[in-house]
This record gives sequence, structure tokens and C-alpha cells, in this order.
Amino acid sequence: MPETPGRSPDFPPNAPSSAWPLRSAAIRLESKFGPIFLIWDLESQTLQRVWIAQDGSAGDIGAVLAMKVSGAPELVRTAAAFIEALLSGAGRAFVFPLELIPLQQCPGFQRKILSAEHAIRPGTVSTYARLAEAAGYPGAGRAVGSALSHNPFPLLIPCHRTIRSDGSLGGYQGGLAMKRYLLEQEGISFLNNGKVDLKCVPYGI
Repeated sequence: MPETPGRSPDFPPNAPSSAWPLRSAAIRLESKFGPIFLIWDLESQTLQRVWIAQDGSAGDIGAVLAMKVSGAPELVRTAAAFIEALLSGAGRAFVFPLELIPLQQCPGFQRKILSAEHAIRPGTVSTYARLAEAAGYPGAGRAVGSALSHNPFPLLIPCHRTIRSDGSLGGYQGGLAMKRYLLEQEGISFLNNGKVDLKCVPYGI
């Protein structure tokens, strides 16, 4: 029997500093869309979260130890370089290796959705309904949207490539301006009404 889709318990987008685990460290990347933090556990050296801070929420990182990029574990430095390339447009055809992303910290349903999302190729899109079916949960498009909105690893797992069935963007942790920018960097065409031109864009899953 398949799992019942549920909401991920990972950190909320605007979590107060008390919500971060003890003994965590972070590096900060600057972007045109605001700061991006890569947070990892100091004991296990495991990446915990890629956090796109918005609306002044960067101040909530206060309880986490700030580190220089050079002091981060190799995986975190690799992830940071990937994100910087992606946001500059230089890494638009790159795919971050799924085996380097610690999905084991996610609930089973979310893990399956994020794995399916990772399979969407650059320059293509999916819809929440199509992704639900591909992951083995037909009809669970709304739950898929919730799982993606709480993706602990945005940018590494390209949840910007899933949109609504009518071509509108839906939601995104980094905001719709970032979502559209990332899609345009991959060659995705948009109509004058702001929707993805589904007649010209292939489905990746």
C-alpha cells in the first residue's frame, strides 16, 4: 500500500533562529534574489538545508555559526559552486548528482517526489499532476506541490521545473521572479500572459 502523502517536517522558509538544530554552521551566497544559505551539521558534516532567504528573513540565521566557504565541507563547497553557476546562467545544463543530496532526512513521500523532480531534464518542465503520476501517486498533485514547497534542497533539486497544468508558474521558495529566471536561463519560452508556452516546451517527465 502506498504511503499517504503528507507535509514535510523540515524547516519552514522563515524559521526563527531557535528552529535551527544545535551545532549547525552555514555559508552565505549573495544573489540578485537575495542571500542563499547552505546549512550543515557540524558533527556529521551533512548538508541540512539550502535556504533562500526572502523579505528580511536572513536575520533569522543568527543562531547558526557563520563560516567562510573555505571552511565548509567539500560537499557544501561543491553545492555552493553549483548554485552560483546555476544562478549566473553558466550551469544551466548541469545536473547536481542525486547521490550527493541527503534525501534520507526527508519523509518517504517527499523523498520519492524529490527524486522524481530531480529526473526532470534542464530545458524541460513537468506539472504537479504529471509528477504525482510519475512518482506513483496519481491524483496527488496538491500534495506534490506541498512536498516541493518544503524542498530542503532547492536549486540542487530543480523544483523550479514543475509548473501548473495551465502553464502558470505555481509557487517557488525563491519567489516567482527567480523561478522564471531559472526557466528562461534553460531556454523555456513564455507567453505574453506570463505562462510557460506549453506548445513549445517539452515535458521532461
